[in-house]
Order: sequence, then C-alpha cells, then structure tokens
Amino acid sequence: MTLHHGVEVIETKALGAKFRSRSEARWAVFFNSIGLSWVYEGKYFSLGEAGAYLPDFWHPAHDVFTEIKGAAPDFHALWKCSELASQTGRKVILLYGGLRNHTALLFGADVFVGPDEPEYLTGELGRNRDCGCVWWVSDELRKCVCLFPKREHRTNGCPGRSPTSHELYFDFKKAMKEKF
Repeated sequence: MTLHHGVEVIETKALGAKFRSRSEARWAVFFNSIGLSWVYEGKYFSLGEAGAYLPDFWHPAHDVFTEIKGAAPDFHALWKCSELASQTGRKVILLYGGLRNHTALLFGADVFVGPDEPEYLTGELGRNRDCGCVWWVSDELRKCVCLFPKREHRTNGCPGRSPTSHELYFDFKKAMKEKF
C-alpha cells in the first residue's frame, strides 16, 4: 500500500494487467462488463509545459482516453487532461469518485466549444436504453455525447436518445463485487 496525494493506493493484479490502484482495476472490470476494449497505460505523451502524461486507459475502437482518480482532481490533473485532448484532438474522460457515484469530466468535445463553456464539462456515464450505447450525460446542461457507440452505430451515428446512469446499475454492481 502506498499513499498518492493523501489517498491510499493498492496496486492490484486483475484481467492480465497490474493496475496502480484498485479503483483502476474496478473500472477495467466495468469496461469489460459493457464490452468496451481498453489498453492500460499504453503510451506516454509529452504535453509541453503540462509535462509528461501516461493516461490510464486508451479505448482504441472509440479513439477515447480515460483517466481514473479516486478523489476530485487537482488543477494539474485537469490541465493534463485538457492538454491531452487539445494536442491529440481526442476526447478524454476523467472519472473520479466511486463506480456508482462517479463524476465524469469530458474534455475535447468539439460540439460543446463556445465562449462561455469551461474547458471540460461535468456529468456522468449512462447507457441509452434504446440502443445500448454508453454516453456521457449532463442533466444540468441537458447535453449528452455518445462516447462508446456499438459497432453498428459507428458509421451512421447512434440513433438513441435519453441515456441514463440507471441503465448501467448492473454493470457497476458487477465491477464492485469483483474480488482482487
């Protein structure tokens, strides 16, 4: 066990990988549960003044990075995610908190760029009950983005509407029950 920014971190072996934290391992189980392919700590990036960065997960089929934090991220973590999205042109999701009570910060969503928008948007992950795709959802902003479309939706777009985090309940529960 080690401490990282005052938070207990327990390295965990699972799913053929050695994760730096149990939280990362649980998210990997969740990603598997929803059928989302991932590469753990696949590539370092040099982000100029923001420094070197090794994102936790890369989802090659969807061209999206995911960073996992146990607690609310500090300025430096937000800066690195913002720079990664800006420099690569890819979406970055920073997930923090527990699986079922997580917060999902979305960086690099071109459709949201506007003069009064922040560099990231706050929401959560949800599944669309109509089509099964996984979305980033913000009820407060009344916005959503299909992040992980099913294979058949990648070309023609996702036909679904009204994603909700409640549709992911059993996937979150499965990841929480995993024994490491």
